[in-house]
Amino acid sequence: MTYIDDKKQHKKTIELINANSSDWLEQVPAQLGDLDGVVDAGGNLVFARLDNGLVIEAVNYIAPLIKDLHVLVGRSKAQRGFFQVIAIRETYPAPASGAMKFHHEQHEMQPNGTPGPDLVFVDRKQIRQSSIWITDAAGFIISVYADYGQTPDGIKVIPTTSLDLSSYVPTTGAKYVSIESDSNGALSVHDDPALYADSIALLSDANIPVPDVGKAHRGCVMLFESQTQLLNKHIRVASALGFISPTTGYDINTAPADTPENDDKWGFWDDADEALKSITHQNLFEFIIGNLTNILVSYNPSTFKLDFASFEPLTNGDPSDPQLVFDANGDVIMTAP
Repeated sequence: MTYIDDKKQHKKTIELINANSSDWLEQVPAQLGDLDGVVDAGGNLVFARLDNGLVIEAVNYIAPLIKDLHVLVGRSKAQRGFFQVIAIRETYPAPASGAMKFHHEQHEMQPNGTPGPDLVFVDRKQIRQSSIWITDAAGFIISVYADYGQTPDGIKVIPTTSLDLSSYVPTTGAKYVSIESDSNGALSVHDDPALYADSIALLSDANIPVPDVGKAHRGCVMLFESQTQLLNKHIRVASALGFISPTTGYDINTAPADTPENDDKWGFWDDADEALKSITHQNLFEFIIGNLTNILVSYNPSTFKLDFASFEPLTNGDPSDPQLVFDANGDVIMTAP
């Protein structure tokens, strides 16, 4: 009889404990993300770090996938075989409802032009597009990230490209190598031995290779004697992606041959206006013909040069006069100076 009473009492005690206790065997504080900051573990699972640094996987139906978000994890009495995210821990005076309250203003310039209390100065290399990042520091491998860019052949997609700079590290002295893209967006390394410096201390902007004709400067990388790895400070990224326009001589040399028409134009520099001007082929021809009577070209054998004087038409003259020039009909057409 006593055994039965003890059994009943034990059952009542268990029922009383269950009625007044949580559904969870434990509730443990944790932060979302593994040691590399990865939160999503696939499916409905997330990585979470316990206070002792142990990384676990937990079923998650309630928390946003935010790295370092503070949560509670535990195992339920009904399902003891795995951890679950129980709740989002509010660790700030004002509840964040699963995420920090928007606070971008403190990192920005204020409307009156003064810096915010925690102003963030963003480096150009923090913007992934068109930037240059280190892929393998010890291997001197970089990645140049994709972006749209202007080229001599129009807007092109410049793809993400990995470049190995290990062969460019000098055995003596220091230098810059430029990263350039051509009219198709293809990347290349520009190494100019004429711009090498004897040491890092002597390197300056003058040591940066100028892009080849028609290529865009994407950035440059400092390389030097006894360098063991690439660091962020060794890389400089161009502030804006553009291209070096081909020179006029290059344009003319590579242009297709053709015969000018009357409406085609010739370019010239207007010295008085200090501006580039143009004239049609027909107007240029008429200008030359109209002024031909004002031009004298004579050959001076003593100086082997061309002299210019005014044109003065005459109908006759002494053929023996060395100062006169005659046409096929024996008429004087101009006088020499």
